[in-house]
Amino acid sequence: MKPITKGSGDEIFTLYVPLHVNDDVVLDIHILIKHLNELINNACVESVEGRGMSILKFSGITSYDRADKLFQQVKRTFSYLIIECDTSIQIEDSLSNASQKSMSFHASWQEAIDAGWSGDKETASIKTDGIADITSPVIVSEQKKIVDWGGCVGRIQKPIKYELLPKAIEYSKDETPANDQQGELALQAYINAISTGNILLRILSLVTCLEILAECKEKSEKHKEMVKKAIKAIKNIECLNEEDIKIRESIISRVGVLKKQSIKESLDSIIDTNKTCISTSLPIDHPYKNNLCDAVRNMYKLRSEIAHKASLGKYDQKEVSRLYQFTRCAAKVLLKKKLNFV
Repeated sequence: MKPITKGSGDEIFTLYVPLHVNDDVVLDIHILIKHLNELINNACVESVEGRGMSILKFSGITSYDRADKLFQQVKRTFSYLIIECDTSIQIEDSLSNASQKSMSFHASWQEAIDAGWSGDKETASIKTDGIADITSPVIVSEQKKIVDWGGCVGRIQKPIKYELLPKAIEYSKDETPANDQQGELALQAYINAISTGNILLRILSLVTCLEILAECKEKSEKHKEMVKKAIKAIKNIECLNEEDIKIRESIISRVGVLKKQSIKESLDSIIDTNKTCISTSLPIDHPYKNNLCDAVRNMYKLRSEIAHKASLGKYDQKEVSRLYQFTRCAAKVLLKKKLNFV
């Protein structure tokens, strides 16, 4: 842990904004800071090093609201650069809060002394006002004694498990079906999912992976025959004007789709076919372990909320986490099967 505030004086605020930068992006943090200091008037900009990532520090902000407004401005600035330059730099959408948890350290703590913090002479201790994690966007008050907990470096790092190499090499001897564009595209969707720190985008990419793997099959001959009769009946409806004709054609188009399974029906089918493997891969206490039908239904509802409303709808963070876990397990099982890794 390390002190990151003055712990005294006027109520001045500091904003920390970590940048998640892909390896293929050329970013000179010093040039970036130079330009930001020239363009931003209400804060001094510098970088915080040593956390395995680039973290921008905006100090000298006179109110929390101004710090919040500056955070929104920084996000929009990088959004423009990302779109114009096709560079992959991610900034988390929302601010985290410094916890109000108080901790006591011995008065001899050198880093606190260097920061100018004074302790209690009677107890020979320094009491903090809270803890922040500067690897997520956060605003802190310089008036309070806040420490950066230093417990992680941006995203959790997931090293390659070298003990899996023998199995991976063994699987590599099996041939993947020639020109398997479906498997390749599904794999790319899976890679996109695990490459982003945004859980909503992860869910969207994982559902896309499942949709690619779920083939839309033809309905039964009896079903298709009934669809044809329905279309014929609609065509016989008299249309008085051009608008009526457009409505009729739109309805015919929608009814015609019923000849094949919907994406949702295809997902239900492929999940049901592989339910044993998917259920086994879920933790023993997972609420959907023995009810995958509900999992698919809620997964698709959440996907619609994210894609069409950019929201979680009725789902809280705990349920989102459960649905993400189910979606990732299902995608992993089906992708391994598709690529002959079973």
